[in-house]
Amino acid sequence: MYDNIAEIKTANRELGHHWFDSDTLLHFGTRVVSDIIGGRFFVVRESPPAHVPIFRVIRAEDDGQVQAVRSGGTVTDRILAGWGWYNEQREALAAAKECVRNE
Repeated sequence: MYDNIAEIKTANRELGHHWFDSDTLLHFGTRVVSDIIGGRFFVVRESPPAHVPIFRVIRAEDDGQVQAVRSGGTVTDRILAGWGWYNEQREALAAAKECVRNE
C-alpha cells in the first residue's frame, strides 16, 4: 500500500521499470490527475498525439509494478470501459473507488 504517487514512482524505478520516466509519459501524453485511492489506485489522463484524451485507472502492485485496470466500472460507455478507458475523469474516479471496494 502506498501513501502517495512519489512512493509508487520510487518503487517502480527501483524495480527497473520505466512507467514514470519523462520520455514514457511524454510519448503517451500521460498525466496523473488524482491522489492515491485505496492505497494503490490512481487516475491518469492520456492524450497521445492525434487522439482524443482518455482517462484510465492505474493499479500499483506492492513490488512497484503498475498497469491499467481493465474493468467495467460504473460508466455510460461499456465498450470503452471494458478497455479501462473513460471519457470523463469523474467516471475513472468512480471506477477506481469501485476497484477499492472489490479488493
